[in-house]
Amino acid sequence: MFEQLKTRLINWRSRLDIYALKNRWQFKRQHIIILILALYLIWVIIWGVAIFGRKVFNEKVIFAAYTFPYPAAFINGRPLFLTEFYRHKKYVLYFSSQTKQTPPSDKEILDTLIKDDLIRRESAKKGIRIASAEVESTFEQIAKDKGGKEQILKVLEGLYKMKESDFKRLIKKRIYEERFRSEVLVNVKARHIMMGSESEANEILEKVKKGEDFAELAKKFSKDASTKDKGGDLGWFSRDTYPAELEGPAFELKAGEVYPKPSKSPLGWHVIKTDERRGSIDLNFNQWFSATKQKSVVWRLVD
Repeated sequence: MFEQLKTRLINWRSRLDIYALKNRWQFKRQHIIILILALYLIWVIIWGVAIFGRKVFNEKVIFAAYTFPYPAAFINGRPLFLTEFYRHKKYVLYFSSQTKQTPPSDKEILDTLIKDDLIRRESAKKGIRIASAEVESTFEQIAKDKGGKEQILKVLEGLYKMKESDFKRLIKKRIYEERFRSEVLVNVKARHIMMGSESEANEILEKVKKGEDFAELAKKFSKDASTKDKGGDLGWFSRDTYPAELEGPAFELKAGEVYPKPSKSPLGWHVIKTDERRGSIDLNFNQWFSATKQKSVVWRLVD
């Protein structure tokens, strides 16, 4: 019995020793974690002072920006990371040095990135998504137009110090902007018949009102050589594309309507028909961007 009690005491002591060792290791591990976090925080502060305080810009600062998630700005509470800002700045500074041009300011660079972010967010709200296949297809077409992939990569490296992946990132932004302008902002597909005098234009308008085919009348009578053979087709366009005298009536009309009177421009008198409309925001791009920027909360950390 005594031996059994002795064995139990030894087992308890062993368990206590193990428990004590375990506690000591957990205590040390906590201290190691705290030390690592403290060193990390000190490192972040040091580089933060270099970036935001002294505004240093070199390869070490770029590396720090890629290592730590520093924000360059907050747009409606969402961070725009410094990595994106420095990536763009590096391209434009190198391009400016190669072409002997004055580089844009940090404010101008950040303005561009803020614009891109607002466009992407608004496009996403409208259901626009850019697939990687679309980016790849656009890149291949650009390469084809510019003498092949090898040639365009050579130009990108020589003028911007830019890699293929970086260029595709920019292509994606431009596709977002193009689709935003053509699908989100209101666009119209219109036709016109241009005549030399108001009386001639009124005669054409009467023929249209009586049911004669607009496109055939344009082919027969229009003085605009660039659209005459296409039945007066101006194609799809957004605001601020054509003179106000031509564009204004086209945007007032619903799809299928003809403007009730000829519109005078410096080129002549126009009979105008709107074939189709698309988009939901009836502003030109600058009006939309100005209004969106005003109602957005933007906190800049670099300028």
